[in-house]
Amino acid sequence: MDFNIPLENIIRLTPQKKSALKKLGLLSVRDLLLYAPARHEKFAGLKKISDLAIGENASIIGEVTRIEAQKTWRKKMNLAEAVIRDDTGSIKIIWFGQPYIANIIKPGVRIQCSGRVQYDKKNIYFSNPMWGAADNAFPGTGLLPIYSETYAISSQWLRYHIRKILEEINDWPDVIPEPILKKYHLPHLKQALWSLHFPKKPIEFEIAKKRFSFEEIFLIQLDRHLERHLQKETKANAIMPDLALMKRFVESLPFKLTGAQRRVIWQILEDVKKPTPMARLLEGDVGSGKTIVASAVALLAAKKKLQTAFMAPTEILARQHFQEFIKRLEPFRVSIGLLTSSESQKFPSKISYKKTADLSKAALLKQLASGEIQIIIGTHALIQNKVKFKSLGFVVIDEQHRFGTSQRKRLAKEKEEVVK
Repeated sequence: MDFNIPLENIIRLTPQKKSALKKLGLLSVRDLLLYAPARHEKFAGLKKISDLAIGENASIIGEVTRIEAQKTWRKKMNLAEAVIRDDTGSIKIIWFGQPYIANIIKPGVRIQCSGRVQYDKKNIYFSNPMWGAADNAFPGTGLLPIYSETYAISSQWLRYHIRKILEEINDWPDVIPEPILKKYHLPHLKQALWSLHFPKKPIEFEIAKKRFSFEEIFLIQLDRHLERHLQKETKANAIMPDLALMKRFVESLPFKLTGAQRRVIWQILEDVKKPTPMARLLEGDVGSGKTIVASAVALLAAKKKLQTAFMAPTEILARQHFQEFIKRLEPFRVSIGLLTSSESQKFPSKISYKKTADLSKAALLKQLASGEIQIIIGTHALIQNKVKFKSLGFVVIDEQHRFGTSQRKRLAKEKEEVVK
């Protein structure tokens, strides 16, 4: 069975159930099998109806002789009320707030119920017991999976179909290699799925959850390794260092760079001269000089006839960076622009040896596409389809954790060429 097959292809679903499953996020076989129970409840030992005692927890098996949806006279509460009989007697079952059960269980079927025996001054009864078809409701382990439910999709429905699918699947491809499973003492996929839903002991459920948590992290790490491998094979513009330019930039600053700032700039210069994309995370407290480092490399890219895109998560931050770049690159005749998604603002462009110009958005985009703007600073607006570059060569993303992976990748690709 293909784990990605839609549930509607293997289970007959009403429109109501399709909608309910979609609400729970259960669209495929994989979704259903990985829908972990919220908890497992232990049900009591099996007893005959005549042997039941008030206040005890017990399980019974019997035939439904009557069932109907009702509403209480005083509180107007909806409920389902049934009578179950075995060879020793009969007992009333009440499911408060669950009148739909009367549409699921039909007279004549045999069911198993488990819960606390109550007394209503007349007779004993079960109140909101766990229940299921007598032949497959409880697998005999004493633990019953209880799932997060929605209207039309009950735990009973989920138990029945999950168990049926698990019994039908023979081929169990596992994404985790066997040596890794052995190394970390993790169960195989088939065993883990059974233990997730129908464990024999509580510890089996915990081990199954551990295995699937490990799998999630394992796949994330695998994806990252693959991404790094592909990155090494991808070509990008080499930006050759200009030490004289960097010396002039450092000397133009009204303060002396720290040793850490000088070291990071040098490391980046060593990276960008390679014909492969650079992926570097620069960490530091506010005011530690990250923007100075970025402006130094952006200056180098501009003098090598390559454009720089600097994306910030908010318009306020973008404006702050815009002013900082203008201040630091004033002596170097570099054109800098600001682009955000705000419709009310004017779109300034700064030729650092000229005055700031208030452009229309169309004019700004035209200058960017022609290469006249060498450094563009902005927000998410930079990844709009209408934003085109002539020769994007360097990308800086401020507070990168506030952007999605696809957003970051989109900015780092221009005309199918990966940039620094």
